[in-house]
Formats: sequence, C-alpha cells, structure tokens
Amino acid sequence: MATILKAPSLKDGSKGVIIFTTQERDEFILGNNKILSKINKLKSDWFVGLHHNWHDHKFEYNPIFDFSLAGEGDLIEINDKKFNQIYLDACNFSPEFFKISNNEKNWIFYM
Repeated sequence: MATILKAPSLKDGSKGVIIFTTQERDEFILGNNKILSKINKLKSDWFVGLHHNWHDHKFEYNPIFDFSLAGEGDLIEINDKKFNQIYLDACNFSPEFFKISNNEKNWIFYM
C-alpha cells in the first residue's frame, strides 16, 4: 500500500516522501502511462521511493523511483546501474516482542 512518510512543506520548501511497494509497481504503475505521467509530475514536490517486499537479485533500476527500501544484499541490479538504496525493510519495524518462539499462537480479530 502506498505510504506517505512526509508531506511537502510550504514553510521550508522541503519535498514530501511517498513510498510504493513492488506489487504496486508491477500491477499498477509500470505499463500505465497515465499513472507514470502523474508520478513524474509529483517528483517536483515529492521523493518517490520503492519498498521491495522481497529479495530481488534480478532488480532493474527504474529512474521513476528516487530510492529503494530493501535490506542490505536484497537487491542486485542486473545492468550494474547505480541507484539509491536505504537499507531498511518491513522487518526492521517490528517491535522486539515479535520473535520466533515455541509458544502457542493466538490470533485476535476485531470486527
């Protein structure tokens, strides 16, 4: 799901930060010229990032994304192109109490 990490600031002129996932890239963005055009228009006020939901050892850099979020060693660019990478992925945000254990698993659903 696309996530806004920071809105653009009129006060200091800093850009906003929006992150798309690889699923959004593959299913909705790439191949859709209307969406690509809209994202390109955003880039004057936004940094556009791509969160990789898994290892990609056949990664192909696309300049529509200003940076990639993935763990160190998770991405191998097949054309040896340089790209900006922030070494974070979803597992870096889990609280410490989420850990592997042999305890009984319980699921709570709220409706």
